[in-house]
Amino acid sequence: MKRLVDLLAVVAALFLGVGYLASQLAYMNGRPSEHALRMDQPSIRILATLLLGGALLLAFLNKPEAEPE
Repeated sequence: MKRLVDLLAVVAALFLGVGYLASQLAYMNGRPSEHALRMDQPSIRILATLLLGGALLLAFLNKPEAEPE
């Protein structure tokens, strides 16, 4: 389960990093509105929803280890 959580964190960080880089490149090239329109597509919304749903599911399934007393 820990590996799934780590994998989800890496995937989320990659998506955020690539998205930030793409938005900065679009801004520097003078096309921020085109980039914003591309990010408002159903496929991007579905991907974000799946990422959020996966994070919530893993948060509920991943119970912390009991600490020894």
